[in-house]
Amino acid sequence: MRQERLKELETIAQHVELSLNALIDRQQRQVVELLQRQQHGEEVSLALSGAQKRLDELIERLERRRKELAQERQLAIADITRIGSALVLPYPEEGAVRELVPDTEVERIAMEMAMRYERERGWLAGCRRTSRRRTGGSTSFPVIPKAGRSASSRSKAAPPQVPSCSPQ
Repeated sequence: MRQERLKELETIAQHVELSLNALIDRQQRQVVELLQRQQHGEEVSLALSGAQKRLDELIERLERRRKELAQERQLAIADITRIGSALVLPYPEEGAVRELVPDTEVERIAMEMAMRYERERGWLAGCRRTSRRRTGGSTSFPVIPKAGRSASSRSKAAPPQVPSCSPQ
């Protein structure tokens, strides 16, 4: 598997080199042409500065892609470990939406578990604190109401506590 990935990366690197060097070459020729026109007295300073800026961006892009590809060569593909699953369904028909309500308790538990998992792996080091907010509405995952609980009584529930990024 590693050999396949290295071959893939080599193909990508060749393409990056060819395409970006062609763009850089074309941009350099444009800069030279503008410099010659400027030497002949034409006012091309705005176009020249734009062309030079574009050239610098292309060179930076090539250098950045080279570094990224070098880093990718160092990555090791380990065994895949299943950590969870999700069932994704199409958005329900117009009439069915009225019967769906958010379940704030399920959302709270899911957020706590996901954030605990991320904290244990150090993945939340740079996150920002989240304010407390109601997660209902179009941004929440609709669930079918539990038997014996009406949507109207559930919609007046207090907003869930959204976990913060700090370890608990």
